[in-house]
Amino acid sequence: MVAVVIIALVYIGNMRNSAQRMPVQNQAPQSMQDTGRQPTMEMMTRIQELKDAYEQNPGDFRTNRELADNYFDISRFDKAVFHYRKALKVQADVPDVLIDLGVSYFNLNKADSAVYYVKKALELNPQHAQGQYNLGIIYYNMQQPQKAVQVWQRLVKQNPQAEEARMAKELIKQVEQQLNKS
Repeated sequence: MVAVVIIALVYIGNMRNSAQRMPVQNQAPQSMQDTGRQPTMEMMTRIQELKDAYEQNPGDFRTNRELADNYFDISRFDKAVFHYRKALKVQADVPDVLIDLGVSYFNLNKADSAVYYVKKALELNPQHAQGQYNLGIIYYNMQQPQKAVQVWQRLVKQNPQAEEARMAKELIKQVEQQLNKS
């Protein structure tokens, strides 16, 4: 039940602001690839433009990041990972890119890599609300609900006005109820 709520909250969060990426599923890798986001003609045109720009300058940070973001938006997480990693080779200290890379790994069912990159982003910006929220989601889906609650509690304390903190409060209540039933 809690997992369904987490998926719903994450999906709602993604729909509110697609620039902020959150884990979208907690099921097997095949279903992680199918999030129901069908690419529009506009999205595919933009991806082709970015691919053309990439061919001209494969080391460009902005092109790689935008290409990765667009691949993420159409659930091509493998390609998103490739381009986020290329962007990070140029500029390794961008928390948002590290978090997006971590979430991409999460959606490929590579939780250890997801944790690594989100934690790396939080080392650069310990109060990054999106990163804290996502790390909690990842821990929860790794069957580590206590760690998830700890991360979300830190988020609520450090960023009480953030939308992620509001969602984290709800998740904390649900997870604690689940833990108390065990």
